[in-house]
Amino acid sequence: MHHLVGFVKQHCRLLLAWIRQAFIKVIDSASVHVGSGTMFVGLHPRNGTRSLPKGGTSRRLTHPPPSDTGVHLSWLGVLKALELDSHEAAADFMGLGPLPVEVTTDESDPVYILYEQCLGHLKTQYPLASVDCTLAGSIADQNLLSFPEPVRTLVNLVADVIPITLTDVQESQAKTKFINLRDMPTLAFIVTGWKFTDRRRGQHWHVSCALKASSGDITTRDLYQALFLDSLRRHIEWEHWWRNDLHVRSPMPWSFASVRELSAPGTPDPKLLDILNGDHLLPPEDSSLVRNAQWTLGLPMDLPWYGAGHDGHVFCATLGKYTDTRRAGAIFALREDSALWLGALTFGLLEALTHMRIPESALLVDGVTGYASEATISGTRILRLLLFWARCLHSGISSVDPSLRLERGRQVASLLQRALSALDEEAQSTTSMLYRSGIFDRDDVLCALAMTITPLCRLATKVWSTLPEMDHSVQFLSGQVHPSVRGLVYRSCLKRTRNTGWCPYVISELLNSTSRILLLTPILIQLAPYVRSSLEEHKECDDTSCVFHRHDDVTYIPRHTTTSCSCTYIRPSLPEVHRLLTEGEIPVTLYDGITLHVLPAGNIPYVAISHVWAEGMGSTADKGLPTCVVKRLSDLARRLLPNHGAFWIDSLSVPEGHSARKHAIKLMAKTYRVAAKVLVIDESIHAMCSVTKSAQENLLRIAASAWVRRVWTLQEGLLARELYFEFVEGPVELEETLGMRQRAHCDPRSTEPEPTLPWTMLLGVPILAFRLKEQSANPFQETSTLSQVTRLLQGRSTTKAEDELVAISSLLPDKIDIDRLLAQSHGPDVADRRMREFLLQVKEVPKAVPLGRSLRRLKLPNFTWAPCTLVKEVAWVWDTKDGMGLCTEDGFLAEYFVVTLTNDSRIEAVPFPVTHSACWGIRANVYYQPSMTAHFLFGRSECRPPSAIDSLLFLKDDFPTTDVGVEVPCAAACTVPASRGFQTSARPSGTLKTAARLMKFAGPCFLTRQRPFVESLIHMGMKPSKQLGELQKTWVFLT
Repeated sequence: MHHLVGFVKQHCRLLLAWIRQAFIKVIDSASVHVGSGTMFVGLHPRNGTRSLPKGGTSRRLTHPPPSDTGVHLSWLGVLKALELDSHEAAADFMGLGPLPVEVTTDESDPVYILYEQCLGHLKTQYPLASVDCTLAGSIADQNLLSFPEPVRTLVNLVADVIPITLTDVQESQAKTKFINLRDMPTLAFIVTGWKFTDRRRGQHWHVSCALKASSGDITTRDLYQALFLDSLRRHIEWEHWWRNDLHVRSPMPWSFASVRELSAPGTPDPKLLDILNGDHLLPPEDSSLVRNAQWTLGLPMDLPWYGAGHDGHVFCATLGKYTDTRRAGAIFALREDSALWLGALTFGLLEALTHMRIPESALLVDGVTGYASEATISGTRILRLLLFWARCLHSGISSVDPSLRLERGRQVASLLQRALSALDEEAQSTTSMLYRSGIFDRDDVLCALAMTITPLCRLATKVWSTLPEMDHSVQFLSGQVHPSVRGLVYRSCLKRTRNTGWCPYVISELLNSTSRILLLTPILIQLAPYVRSSLEEHKECDDTSCVFHRHDDVTYIPRHTTTSCSCTYIRPSLPEVHRLLTEGEIPVTLYDGITLHVLPAGNIPYVAISHVWAEGMGSTADKGLPTCVVKRLSDLARRLLPNHGAFWIDSLSVPEGHSARKHAIKLMAKTYRVAAKVLVIDESIHAMCSVTKSAQENLLRIAASAWVRRVWTLQEGLLARELYFEFVEGPVELEETLGMRQRAHCDPRSTEPEPTLPWTMLLGVPILAFRLKEQSANPFQETSTLSQVTRLLQGRSTTKAEDELVAISSLLPDKIDIDRLLAQSHGPDVADRRMREFLLQVKEVPKAVPLGRSLRRLKLPNFTWAPCTLVKEVAWVWDTKDGMGLCTEDGFLAEYFVVTLTNDSRIEAVPFPVTHSACWGIRANVYYQPSMTAHFLFGRSECRPPSAIDSLLFLKDDFPTTDVGVEVPCAAACTVPASRGFQTSARPSGTLKTAARLMKFAGPCFLTRQRPFVESLIHMGMKPSKQLGELQKTWVFLT
């Protein structure tokens, strides 16, 4: 209940703030229509000891000494023309004291200089005759970035001191700021003007308009001072609102989190504080320790350094103290505030974590790395610093007493949570300070910052692995919290890698989990892709498919080994190939330099070649291959089998004829299972992999290759006794040569960044992970489940959809008759008919299958519940733990937990546009009365579902109790009216003949628990929803 009350209060406060700003905008537009206006992107002001490379204006804010050149500033002329009492204007302000209506200051006063520059800008841009309501409104509507730097800096400065709204936490801070105004006469003068402009003047909302309409004498300066207030008031209040209402977790001094930190004590470790002078104590950049840590801890990315003042300040134990110390008593431009924000989350965070004073020289390097900055924070130096800190913790250099070690861990956990929360806040476009300060490569900067914080989290969770406070960092690394950060990193990586020539589909598959996003992003951004001919070769690809590696059978022509070669084709003896296939023998080939001989596999050891047709070695026994290709294959085979070099490749051993091809396909599993060695030939692996490179990089290159993206190559790799890859040096037995078997079984909890092979990398090549962990390099076991097969198929594809089941036939259950699948061989729906035949042969199908994520479902009658393909399906739906159903010619019979919409309400399916084609979507708020919980129902389908949905099918009965944000899979369906008492003689194992509800399948969906605030609105009837009836366990017959 307390959580709900707090949530409602927070939303009400934000709502009131929005109303206030909207009201201001209406006021400014009341006299004349100014246009729709733009959303200004504001920026932040003040402190710093070092100017920005690009025109920074940071300067110390001190009281100017008495001088004969003093200047007088006054609002008396404006107040007199408006017929306002000067005593009223200077009255006590919000209980903080009176404000001055006139002041005397020095011409060297930095605030006075900014103020005069602002007035000068208005005079230059807008002649006196043009000053009216239209002008005042249009200036207020401009984006703050369109103003010159002095205007933006002054807005930032004033927004920092005006207390529009005060909370208990901010009250003392506001009083301190107000007291300091006594030493800042020009700033106090501006705040006075801001105060008395908050009301309507007769028929005018703008002070400048009211001034021109008054009968009193006014000066040109008075008019432009009034225009200054009219045009910048809204920007000042917006900026104040941004930082006080939205920047809750920012490291900047004004955020709630920072205010609480300002009084927090911080005692550095005396042995570590000044241990770091330069980088000579850090491990060498080219050391094996640093290289291996890139794959275990992660590789921090280079970050721009915008010139925030770091050196020359006291040690700060918190981020809020870090920014407050550097910002106190100075004027900061908006861009300088962004520089300080970035400095706090790099130097400030590292110092607070390590308790070391880290000079700028330890991390900064000269040169531009794609950012608009003159210097760069080196990611490699940060990694070296982390390794040095880890060594200090383990070796006892640190003076932290063992009894205080856990308290130190709690401090580290709190700092990391603080940094991640600030990063998450900045990742939201509505609260981004970098955007408002004109740093438009914000996403790339934040991506690099996330890649810097990630190794910190990974190291801390290993050092303090048993500390409960580290759970937040663990949850971040596993993707349970801060999804906006994960999404931003993914988008930035996809954009930057595509610009360098990577295929977006390959990147999306490599980054298909949070752990891999956080580990691989910096590596992929800095790693050059394999390019066959042009950086534009993947321009037609997207993150759902790669079209570059598809081929057209009609226009396909095998490639020679070099572009200049034009040698003749060589073919095997076709009658001999046919004869051996008819007799059930595997035809292998042996090239003696002149003739290509055909031999039965039973008489000679051979190398089976696994390749991708799109790379140019595809053909048939009828057509053969270029002689240069055959010679290359023979040479590779002789390196593995020096005595003779016999080899098998489908391009020379599988004929075109349907009957002979069918025999060859049925022998395919045996072909790879009995081969002495299987050699993978992939042009990107051959060009980019080497025994001189790390196992991790070679694995990443294999994971990015075309070979791991094709369905046909799955069984070829799984069934191999010995699996070789063609590297730069030639065939390499990866599992043995690079020690993957030993490394794969190392303790993943190890705190030392030793040269282990993390499962994160192995899972990038599921086929190798399966061989090493599940099978220990033994041939694929016949007892392997469909769930395992589906998991291995993820990310793969075939040029022809109908080839999918045929290509993995040896991995399917023994009961599957390949002849019956091959019998479905003609017509545009052959792929659908083969899938139906497969499901009918499986017969007992996991009842989770209709709930899978696949958008494409069969279009065949009674099978709309079934997926069209296994490669796009999630593996868990083929797991048997949730129970089984029965697949029949008439539909799918299974027992589900069914909830039906009440009061004859229905959910209508609506068009739901997506990237490539128009899908049909299901979107609705639903309310489950028995538990008084509200949920959001969401689903998509490629085909149009039934016109109305009246039932939801669940695997379990626990959906009402799930936490907010947890997705519960379900299936949407529509009851067929004549189905009451529907009888079926079909029954899965262990069930009796029963009555079942006949339902038309609509599509897979997800149900997500609503936030408490939305749930309360639905409960009170203030937000429309569909009502759900009781959850009942029911037998259902899906069609």
